[in-house]
Amino acid sequence: MSSTSTKYTEYLPNRILHSVFIDPVIPSDEIYTVSKLKSKMSYGVDETSTKLLMKTINNVIDPNTHIVNRIFIKGIVPDQMIIIF
Repeated sequence: MSSTSTKYTEYLPNRILHSVFIDPVIPSDEIYTVSKLKSKMSYGVDETSTKLLMKTINNVIDPNTHIVNRIFIKGIVPDQMIIIF
């Protein structure tokens, strides 16, 4: 691989802000997505099984939808939500 001293700004001189738009997430989007998951007792690094998520989704849907939309608006993921592999 060869290196270059050319900066990316020489190739992309006109920066366009806000060029991507994502519609806000609505609770029914999340409920639909969760309903498509396989119901399992096993869990990942978040220590939450899909079975538990499916049973409790209606209790957490409003705060979760708010958090997801704030992530899209601000472009910042809270440290507590970052999964390290």
